[in-house]
Amino acid sequence: MSIRNSKFNLKEEKIVDIEIEKLLKMNVIQEVESEINEFISPIFVRPKKNGEYRMILNLKELNKHIEYQHFKMDSFESALNLIKENAYMSSVDLRHAYYSINIAEQHRKFLRFVWKEKYFQYSCLPNGIAMAPRLFTKIMKVVYASLRKMGYVNVGYIDDSLLLGDTELECKNNVTETVNMVSSLGFIVHKDKSVFTPKKCIKFLGFYIDSETMIVTLPVEKQDTIAKECKHLQSKNKCKIREVARVLGILISSLPAVEFGKLYYRKIEREKIKALKLAMGDFDSEMFVTSEMKQDLKWWSDNIYTQKRKFNRGNPQVIIQTDASKLGWGAVLNEQKIGSRWSNDEKDNHINCLELLAVYYALKSFKDDLNTVENVKILTDNNFNTF
Repeated sequence: MSIRNSKFNLKEEKIVDIEIEKLLKMNVIQEVESEINEFISPIFVRPKKNGEYRMILNLKELNKHIEYQHFKMDSFESALNLIKENAYMSSVDLRHAYYSINIAEQHRKFLRFVWKEKYFQYSCLPNGIAMAPRLFTKIMKVVYASLRKMGYVNVGYIDDSLLLGDTELECKNNVTETVNMVSSLGFIVHKDKSVFTPKKCIKFLGFYIDSETMIVTLPVEKQDTIAKECKHLQSKNKCKIREVARVLGILISSLPAVEFGKLYYRKIEREKIKALKLAMGDFDSEMFVTSEMKQDLKWWSDNIYTQKRKFNRGNPQVIIQTDASKLGWGAVLNEQKIGSRWSNDEKDNHINCLELLAVYYALKSFKDDLNTVENVKILTDNNFNTF
């Protein structure tokens, strides 16, 4: 199968020439002769944050022929759960991580592209292939597990990792052993992106983590982007569904650092889903920016600069148990018990709403006992109420 490139302007052509030369020197790609049963994909270029460009093989069509296999990745929340108060933190970033993985000779013909009538193929794992995150994660899990057996605390996410230590020396040793191990396996440590000196405040996966305050925050540039995008969308009455989806993606990606963010994007998401259904899945169709959507967008643009989130709050100071049925609700705090039957207006609500109302009435009833309490644990038998 062969999919040709789109047209490039002179500037883009020069960038591709430079990138191909660079990839050839790195042995990431090889010049080859055309053969039967090869798969030719188009290429395009994308700017990087440092001003350089990355040439990307567009593997959208090839990915349709690759079976998806579910896998579990460590998340940002996984990292937060490992951090103790006043812990020291460092990070090790891998340079050209995917290019460290060679592709079997017989499979390289499926990773080809054509440039100026010459044929090239990737000899290493390219960006954009569907299986890459799973494959790389499974390889690195073995590395991090080996380091954990040595007593080091870490969490890895593709080419980045967060390394922890109760003391500065412990964290330094963690860094030394991690760098030694990944280097011995052929990976290249990205010295500019890595943080080798143990700190109590570090940037990891686009967030600032502070182990002294146990607070996670967004960088100012991300806050600026959110405020700008929300104000821009607020100013419109109609726009493409794609634009709403893009802004929604920015908001959702910021949730680990926005305490109350989950309360202010559902209306936007609901309207997007509704519009997409009416448009038969066409993201380029237009949709209305409703007043409800604008309310949520306004909350983000008004509040994003003051938002942060406390993590790892420790053991709860108070535990409240709640329950609800179609007849009424009840709650227990220590030896105190409280409860009541539903009003006529309340009793016909869905059980999920009733469970949530039970939590609300419990907190309201016990408010005098909670005046000086910062950490309350609610035990309810309904997953819907998890926040």
